[in-house]
Amino acid sequence: MVKFNSNKFTDTTLECQSSKWQIDSSSALEIASKCLQNVLKDNSKNGKDFECYLRIAHNVQNNEMLYFWTFSVKTSDLKNSSVVIDVNSGEILVKRIGV
Repeated sequence: MVKFNSNKFTDTTLECQSSKWQIDSSSALEIASKCLQNVLKDNSKNGKDFECYLRIAHNVQNNEMLYFWTFSVKTSDLKNSSVVIDVNSGEILVKRIGV
């Protein structure tokens, strides 16, 4: 936990939220790569360039902050595939292929 005081802010506390999650970044990568394994294999096999991103997304619902892992595969032919993963259960909440 980090505390700081500034003229622009009242006393503010920064707290690491991800330390409370059951699914860390390594687990999220494993879950996502299994879910999108066909996309990753097809792009590799066909010699397409692609990039992968793992990010944290958040949403406020009922005055509570909800967090999610998002994993995206962006290909050179502008096809995007992605999954959204629950940070506590590891459940795939959303899966999009080649959009």
